[in-house]
Amino acid sequence: MPLAVAGDVMLARDVAPYCDHVTRALTALRDTLGFSALVANLESPVCQARLIEGRKFRAEPSNCEGVLRHFDALSVANNHSLDCGVEGFMETVAVLGDLGVAAVGYRPHQGLQEPARLTCDGYRLSIIGLVDPELLPEAVGTCVATCDDMDLIREEVRYAQEGADYVICLLHAGDEMVSFPVEREKKLPRLLASIGVDVVVRSGSHTLQGYEAQGSRLVLYSLGDFVFDGSARRRRTAGLAELDFAAAGVQLRPHTIRHDHYRSPGLVRHETFRYPSLPTTHQNLRRTLDYAAYYVERAEHVVANRGIIGGLSEVVSRLLHGEFLPRRYDR
Repeated sequence: MPLAVAGDVMLARDVAPYCDHVTRALTALRDTLGFSALVANLESPVCQARLIEGRKFRAEPSNCEGVLRHFDALSVANNHSLDCGVEGFMETVAVLGDLGVAAVGYRPHQGLQEPARLTCDGYRLSIIGLVDPELLPEAVGTCVATCDDMDLIREEVRYAQEGADYVICLLHAGDEMVSFPVEREKKLPRLLASIGVDVVVRSGSHTLQGYEAQGSRLVLYSLGDFVFDGSARRRRTAGLAELDFAAAGVQLRPHTIRHDHYRSPGLVRHETFRYPSLPTTHQNLRRTLDYAAYYVERAEHVVANRGIIGGLSEVVSRLLHGEFLPRRYDR
């Protein structure tokens, strides 16, 4: 049976009231597809530690146990890792461990992270998690697995390769709310592939992006929001990648996921899945148009919920306060 890889999972904010619905949706997905294991990026700390002022996410452990138990491994290395401080980060790792979920992207005592070790169809898999420090500079030097020290990452990859047939890295990196990566955003995933990672799964854009082969290795640039509460159209459709492992390499079988009004992921069977293309020409112009389309989608949602006058007023207010703008990072 294959390994299923998903994108971003956030269990706080507007997802929190619907965790029971999400649990049932995940049960249906597993029953329908029959994959052997499910891995993703956990975007929200799951803890009782206090949320740091100005940060966004904290999920109550008792509220989302049913959802978490559906995952075999979750990366805790992302730009929200420290929303509840180091205390909340460590508590999240402990909560996952108590539920039997492997937490990757955690470096105990700032040493090597312990990969999640799974077996699919007789092949031994090692899974690690990393976050680009451009997204969370304060994580450097903590127990969050950042990408600032490539010598350390090479050690982690070599350690993950021990006793494994394939190494998978869940990488959190890149600009938000865009439908394709520009060249600078491809450098880090390609570097990881060049040092021995067989499958790089990037998250963080909250949108479905494309993929590419690097020799015999595979880079999935983003699978979008698997469980989240984003309102823009592009955030309500995501991907779920089933990976089949064989002596000849990794085979990708993608599926379309769409969220219902309970924030729950559902399999779309009547649509043929197609990854977006990876444009290489006029990238800056296309990126500008991409952002413009995203702003229109956000504005449409606000106006639909608050009416034309109230909606436009709120849109202008958010723009003036910078609340409508997706985060961008420069490498």
